[in-house]
Amino acid sequence: MPGLSAGLLKKLRRTLLDCGPFTDHRALSSVFVDDRISPWKSSILSASSANDRVGLFVGAFLGRSAEAGAAHRAARAVNSEPGVAQRAILLLGMVGGAERFWEE
Repeated sequence: MPGLSAGLLKKLRRTLLDCGPFTDHRALSSVFVDDRISPWKSSILSASSANDRVGLFVGAFLGRSAEAGAAHRAARAVNSEPGVAQRAILLLGMVGGAERFWEE
């Protein structure tokens, strides 16, 4: 995956697989109710397994460089709020923020 080290990508995938919303498409879609990430809801791809869903999700959202600034601001805004899935989703738009997320 461009921009992420193999180790960081592995941590990202493991974190997302541990999140309940990745068990099925409907559950994942339900995470996108927050106004800061709701525009991305229509970009969620269907998959037959949680592992495939995470792979498609990471591939679809990691390279959104045009939205990186907005994702960064949103991630900072929710940094102290609970919700690993929401934080991970917000951070996928910018690699630097994702690296800081897992270094904390």
